[in-house]
Amino acid sequence: FVPLCAGSRIVRRHGPDRFDAVLGIGYLGLSEEYTSRVTLSRGTSPAIVVAEALDARLFTRMRSEWTFSPASAGGCRLAL
Repeated sequence: FVPLCAGSRIVRRHGPDRFDAVLGIGYLGLSEEYTSRVTLSRGTSPAIVVAEALDARLFTRMRSEWTFSPASAGGCRLAL
């Protein structure tokens, strides 16, 4: 559900709630990969996922934060 995402893989773990992952993005034959440090905050309410790029060539800095809150019928609400 990430726009233009062509693939992702975990390349190194730093414990149960932190890891480095490579994200591949692509559009109309163009493709690029970059590595992010991903940190999970599962024990909080709401749960939070933070990803910070470590080696991107497409931008100088990239940080994304995803917040997951409980929703009705056992679902969740996502805020970016």
